[in-house]
Amino acid sequence: MAKRTLVDIDTADLTDSENRTFSDSIKSHSQIAEFYKYRPPYVPDFFRCAVEKLGISKSSILLDLCCGRGELASQFSEFCKWVYAIDGSNEMLANSIARENVSYLLRDVNRETIDLPGKADHSIIGTAIHWVQQESLQRIIEQNINAGGKIFIAHTLIRMETKPYFPALASVNAKYGRRPRPVDLWGKEKLAACVQLLPIESFYVWQDKTQNEAEILLLIKTRTVLFDAAVARIKQIHSYTVPEIVAMPFAAGLPGYFEWISQVTARPG
Repeated sequence: MAKRTLVDIDTADLTDSENRTFSDSIKSHSQIAEFYKYRPPYVPDFFRCAVEKLGISKSSILLDLCCGRGELASQFSEFCKWVYAIDGSNEMLANSIARENVSYLLRDVNRETIDLPGKADHSIIGTAIHWVQQESLQRIIEQNINAGGKIFIAHTLIRMETKPYFPALASVNAKYGRRPRPVDLWGKEKLAACVQLLPIESFYVWQDKTQNEAEILLLIKTRTVLFDAAVARIKQIHSYTVPEIVAMPFAAGLPGYFEWISQVTARPG
């Protein structure tokens, strides 16, 4: 039976904006917890290779940050003495993979102190590395990892479009997936001819803190005369206090494309 120590996350000292961002991130992460078991597994040779490179033995202690269900912790536990697995989602830990020598701890790695019974020899983290702020990682290392310890980052890169199930997955996601809605810029208001959505990862400074967020970049094709109206509409519904809105004029392009933009967008006044 896996050992789970669950504590409430204290958000009393956070600003309203920070609380909303933190709550939204954890909520979105938690909503898919029960589906993590369907993720492609790590191959066994991966762990044998990692154990050899890290010098892990049956006396080693590992710290798994942002562990999710414990896909890494549960497999590494076969090669070491103990694994402390940390995650900020109660739902993730409720679906965790039980192992006798894995302790699952509910902690916010960016805002809570992680106090282990003793220091770990190495830290491991998977694709959730984007959750951990740089200064938080530094603090965790100094407080919880033995001198000479290593941070092992495991990242899987899968070309989903090459998989046989991709067409069905894309169809389901298009029908039921949660996607940002860039207002009705091309509908009744006709403020844009085209809006393209690109998933990006951003690093930026906000309120004197370095932030790392998964965001959606919108490329909006419109006319200069409609720019102010489009900006006003975006600011009206955007979740950010200061959204990134910049204009980049076309230096050149296909005349027919420019004609199309002019035809499908609004005529002010």
